[in-house]
Amino acid sequence: MKRTFGILITTLMIVSCGEKEKDVTATGVTMHQTADPVMLPVGETLKLKATVEPSDASQKIVWSTDMPGVATVVSGVVTGILPGTAVVTATTIDGARSASVNVQVIHPLSDIVFLQDAIQIPRGTTTNLTFVFVPHSALNKVLEWKSNNPSVVSIDVDSGEITANEYGTAIITATSRDDESITAACEVEVIPIRVAEVKLSSDILRLISGKKGTLSYTVLPEDAENKVVTWSSSDESIATVDVVTGEVTAVSPGRATITATSGDGPSGEGAVWIPDLSNLGANILQNPSFELPAVEAANDAFTGWTKLSGTLGRDWLQNYPPYKAAGNTNNPGANVTLRVWNTQTDFTTGIFNFFTFEGKYACRVNGNNGGGIYQEGITVTPGKTYYISAVIAYRPNGGTQAIHPAVPVGLHPVQSVKILSMDGMTLHHAVPIVTDPTQPYNLLRPEGLWTVPEDFNEQVRFSIDQPNPNAYGPVEQRYASPIMLMDDCYFQEVAE
Repeated sequence: MKRTFGILITTLMIVSCGEKEKDVTATGVTMHQTADPVMLPVGETLKLKATVEPSDASQKIVWSTDMPGVATVVSGVVTGILPGTAVVTATTIDGARSASVNVQVIHPLSDIVFLQDAIQIPRGTTTNLTFVFVPHSALNKVLEWKSNNPSVVSIDVDSGEITANEYGTAIITATSRDDESITAACEVEVIPIRVAEVKLSSDILRLISGKKGTLSYTVLPEDAENKVVTWSSSDESIATVDVVTGEVTAVSPGRATITATSGDGPSGEGAVWIPDLSNLGANILQNPSFELPAVEAANDAFTGWTKLSGTLGRDWLQNYPPYKAAGNTNNPGANVTLRVWNTQTDFTTGIFNFFTFEGKYACRVNGNNGGGIYQEGITVTPGKTYYISAVIAYRPNGGTQAIHPAVPVGLHPVQSVKILSMDGMTLHHAVPIVTDPTQPYNLLRPEGLWTVPEDFNEQVRFSIDQPNPNAYGPVEQRYASPIMLMDDCYFQEVAE
């Protein structure tokens, strides 16, 4: 029995030694998969192949994955579990040799969905269409773009950005580069650039009853193609507005809202205020009616006023008599008011409709003369609105004197009641003296409103000027100045 056991042991040792002599050592492992990473949809499998080198090596392969939650592997068969990347490795049993491949588990793209089947975009603009991939986690998202009408809507084939070139429609198509069966389309209509906003001036339009004015406005964007607006008033008993031009007419004291509405829909609002002129503050001008010259006998001075030198040096008339009518004489005497005829017809027929000044004195600028008057050192309150006015009469007195036929009709440079800086160099406000050249005699009361800026911190000059068109301007407008009379000047704060 012992002898038999010994023979068996010896035989096994001989066999074992023989097998060791037949083992071939592995020098490497080759992964037969050219793509890296390997794309694998969730739930699908992939058979990986790996071989040990040399081909007669006795080592076997063991498969493993570093992310079993993403992909599992059994005998080289990989199964996609969840989106992500796993490293799958083939290793010899002794662990000495291995090869790996990246396996990217994906949700495959199944659809492309535009959020809108059709859109409108303004001509000349660019944009990108809004769409989603199904599923969102799909990785193969490379698209190819196409327009069926590039003259209307062209497209960048790489980015998908579209450009609206001309009015019309085009179909934009997006197709998966990996699967031509996955495609989507959107209709694009090119339309005019629409108005997005209408902005009216934030400044309140202040008007005197019966006067007209406009609110400045802006239509945005600047390249909008239909900038036409229609106008309306919130209260036509206070202010009316021309529906086409936007010209506002003050009707009665109060406040109204003026609205400008574009044809595209957006609108803007502005405010108009017609103050109640029956409730004005005291006249802040000194000697506003040129009464009681400082040196009456000399007839050359008015308290509080300074004259602008005239070319002939005769630009004052301190004691201006009324014209003969109804028993009046050239010498008015004390307390007789100054009167000027109203129309040529009244004058020639002797039927006088007199305009009465407050007293017998008035300031005069001679015909053929440029000149005027001013009063300075006037203090105003920032933010307050002031009423400005004066009585002005024009009378040609022979020769070529005439009412100024300037453009616009009756309005000539310099011919206005002004609010200036103390040195007369800066114009803060001007009330034009608009004459009627068709009438040889004009009797006017120019009037206006001036709102002092909130940051204003200086005194001002009240000034009335008479131009001399003979001295400048186009030849066809060079007429000798008529006699100009000024009286009853007003500069009063308006009650809110």
